Order: sequence, then structure tokens, then C-alpha cells
Amino acid sequence: MLNWDDYRIILAISRSAGLKGAANALSVTHSTVYRRLESIEGSLGVRIFERRKGDYHATEPGRTLIDAAERMEAAAVTTDRQVAGRDQQLTGTVRITATELFATCFLARHLAAFHHAYPGLRVEVHADNRRLSLAKREADLTIRVSRPDEPTLFGRIIGKMKWGLYASEKTAADQRMSESFDSENFVGWDGVPLSAVVAQRLSAHFPDAQYIYRSTSLIANAAMAASGTAVAPLPCLLGETWPGLVALEKPLPGLGAEIWLLTHEDLQHNARVRALMDFLIAASAQDKALIGGMT
Repeated sequence: MLNWDDYRIILAISRSAGLKGAANALSVTHSTVYRRLESIEGSLGVRIFERRKGDYHATEPGRTLIDAAERMEAAAVTTDRQVAGRDQQLTGTVRITATELFATCFLARHLAAFHHAYPGLRVEVHADNRRLSLAKREADLTIRVSRPDEPTLFGRIIGKMKWGLYASEKTAADQRMSESFDSENFVGWDGVPLSAVVAQRLSAHFPDAQYIYRSTSLIANAAMAASGTAVAPLPCLLGETWPGLVALEKPLPGLGAEIWLLTHEDLQHNARVRALMDFLIAASAQDKALIGGMT
């Protein structure tokens, strides 16, 4: 009979389509995964994966085992989440995931005060532009710049993110000597769906702008603008807090996005999660003018 560790091996190989990725996911060696798979297949007397050009593809018996493992994993995660939701201890760790922008310009500015208010709690911040799964307990809380579409999430809007045009003090001074900065060198942002919306709106306002630099990182774009190289469209939360930047125009018309603070519905009554949620809701109210470009 297989145990849960055996099923974890099978799941990891299936999800990574190979031994190397499975070993990385499980924090073990490649040879360990290989030996475990050989042992599992030997004990069952069936081939779980077919090897094709270095990739591992599930056989029909393998697919049956993978489906069973996924059901077991989902049940375990659900139970863990429901038990955690009843935890009323204000000690331990609470994990929040946010984009690089909000981790740097919002969370980093406020979490020292949270630690002072709740010295028994530790906060782990996952600064990642990818969405981590709250259902799978990859994080307890998330800050997103879009309305959630998962029905199991619980939370609220904590702000409306506005954008502005920012540049170094020298670039701003030079611009004031001219009638328009439509032909200024611009910094572009790429890589996520919102960046396409930003680019479209900016091209309507500044059709002759020259993009001399593009990046998938708003933080890198702020640094580039502060160096005096170009003008950068940035969220006001970033532009107003980054050293060496001044606003040329804010807020830019037609650019804005809802900011949501969310947790899984099973965790909404967890004391640690509730403490951080309430704290961040209050912090966002303090930053309302900053986020909205009204400072």
C-alpha cells in the first residue's frame, strides 16, 4: 500500500514532467526521486510514467494514481485551512503575497508599526508578481490590483491606484522650460496585462513619446527615471515615495485600478490573519491621498 510520501513523489514528477523538477520541488536529490519511483513501480507491478525524450508522461495507471493523489492533497489542504481558520492565537507567522510594488512601497513602510503592535507575530512577505494560491495555503493574505474572480476569497477594496508621470528634478526643471514633454524620452513597462492598458492610455495622451527603455519592473523604471534618463509613468504610490523623483503630471486621466486585500473565506476569522487585515485596512486609509495621487 502506498503512503502519502509515495503519492507526493508521483505528484511532483507529474507536475514537473521529470525527475529534476520533482527533486527541486521536494528538496531532495535527483537520485532519491529516481530510487523512490523505481521502488513504487516495483511494489505495484505497473509502470506509472513513460519516459519520452527525457520527459515523464503518466500511463493510464499513473493517471489514476495522480487523480487520487490530487484528491488527497486537496482534502488535506482544505482540512488544514479550516483548522487554521479557528486559530485565535496572536502568535506565530502570517504570510502575505503582494506585487513588488506593494511589498516595497506599502508593506515595507508599515510593517514595523505592525510588529510594534503585535510583537508575537512574524510576517512573511512574498514579493511576487505571480498569483499565489490562497486555496492551497501558499499564502494567508494577498494584495491584488484587480477584482477577484474566485468565489472562495474574502476581503475588500483598500484603495484606488492612480498613476502619474515622474522624472528626476533636473528633467523636471528642463521640462518646465519647454511647452510640452510630449517628445520626451519615456520609460516603458511590459510583462503584465495592466501594462498594455497603461501603454494604450499613454499613447493617446503622448503620441510622439520616444520609449528608450522598457522593463517588466516598475521599481527598475523608477530608478531609471530618478537617474535623469527619461520620464516614467508610475503608480503614484511609487512615484511619490521614490527618492529623487518629482511629479510632472498627476493623476493621469483614465488610469486607475482597484486595490484588493484578500484572504480565503476559511481564514477570515483566524486571529493572525484578522490582525494583519485590520492593520493594513487602517494603513491604506492613511495612504489614501498618496495612492490616489492627491498629495
